[in-house]
Amino acid sequence: MVLIVEDEKVSRKALAALLTASGYQARAVGSAEEALQVLDQAERPPDVALVDLDLPGMSGDEFVK
Repeated sequence: MVLIVEDEKVSRKALAALLTASGYQARAVGSAEEALQVLDQAERPPDVALVDLDLPGMSGDEFVK
């Protein structure tokens, strides 16, 4: 699974659509806090995470650390 963390709705939806059309399973969220919830509930971690570094609240850099 590819986890997309992007606060801009259009970019988030476009990335998810592109990855899905390319055969990947994608999960897109709008904040680092939301991504942490996804990770807590997931059976296994994502294979790849695409993370916007300039997020409101917790930054992408903080999320990655």
